[in-house]
Amino acid sequence: MPYVQLISEERYVIYHLKLFKLSLREIARPLGSASHHHQP
Repeated sequence: MPYVQLISEERYVIYHLKLFKLSLREIARPLGSASHHHQP
């Protein structure tokens, strides 16, 4: 496996991990605020 290909794959994985964390944060924000409002 070429060295350049390895680097590009690592950047690809890191890029998607960042997207995943951002999407989780965007999803958890309205869920968290909703759960706070609906507590008994």
